[in-house]
Amino acid sequence: MLKTLLKCPNKFVCGNFIQDKIPSDAKISSFAFSSGSVEFDLFENHYDISFYSNRYYIWEFWRCLINSPEYMFKTIKFFHEHLSARDIRHYRDNWITSFENPFERAALFYLLNRYSSNGTFSFSDVDKNNLSYLNFLTFEREMFNASELDLNLIDQKDFTEVFDLLAHEDVLLIPIGKQKNTFLKNKNVTSPETYFFNHNKIRDHLLSNKQRVVLAYKYSKHTDDFYKEGKTYINKLGFVTKNPELAEDLIVSNF
Repeated sequence: MLKTLLKCPNKFVCGNFIQDKIPSDAKISSFAFSSGSVEFDLFENHYDISFYSNRYYIWEFWRCLINSPEYMFKTIKFFHEHLSARDIRHYRDNWITSFENPFERAALFYLLNRYSSNGTFSFSDVDKNNLSYLNFLTFEREMFNASELDLNLIDQKDFTEVFDLLAHEDVLLIPIGKQKNTFLKNKNVTSPETYFFNHNKIRDHLLSNKQRVVLAYKYSKHTDDFYKEGKTYINKLGFVTKNPELAEDLIVSNF
């Protein structure tokens, strides 16, 4: 059983709804892959799912884990035991350029993710005490289960550019999270753990009906107004609600 190893800022509650919505025999192309908090439930229930990322260091973490889980775990433990609070503050802003070894970069990526308050370490404080012994036990238990992930790196800043290359019969799944107004103005995201979403082009692709699309957002009035149809509200317990005031997640789909 594969459980997410990374801290996810979105805390989605829509996993069961998405699993019930997507046919079990569907081929799923999941974009903006990071923690896998939504996708891994599908993967564990034998859905045919491919994972796509255009954020190199997210991809690198999972690729290193797939290639050598024991070495990854050993490197993570070594850094955790030897990094001081001063080291952690330094590496938060310099970890990419401080290491040539991809396993060392991937280990720092994992630790900074876990040291952060919500998984977005570029925008939050990092504290070594946020990583618990239970996190290590989970990592050691789950690290070999990533070996069967179909993981793909996309060389496009705006991954909507490759949507037309997907098979028409595929289901496109994008766990987006919170929609930020600045993204609508096409401002770049510079942090290595945060995705850029071109919401206008994503919406256009959904409305084109070229393929089945499922988008997972955290609920906001802004997102609710941005989409006019195909919306499902999910409350904090994971159940469908007709009351947007009770919504925790917002699912938008065209089927």
